Amino acid sequence: MSYRVLLIEEHTPREEGTHWLALHPDLLGCHALGREQEDALAALDEARDTWLRIAERQGGRIPPEPELPQVMVMYLYDPSRPEGIATKDPVPVVRIGEPA
Repeated sequence: MSYRVLLIEEHTPREEGTHWLALHPDLLGCHALGREQEDALAALDEARDTWLRIAERQGGRIPPEPELPQVMVMYLYDPSRPEGIATKDPVPVVRIGEPA
């Protein structure tokens, strides 16, 4: 499946570190959480399959898949972290390298 994916890093309030929210913006309510990006994406695969199966069973509208898959990664503002990505316009793909 090649639905657009939005990955958002969120600060975990009661613990040190972050977690990831992954969602398909074209599939209303289809989202998943994970400690790492890979965990969130794997859980999103399962959520997407369930979403599509239920929509088909109930006769809901299933949006067409875009021709090119897109992944957007966003970091939420965290004052304790100096680095981050800020952009006026959304970008289709952001590749994250290993931290220095």
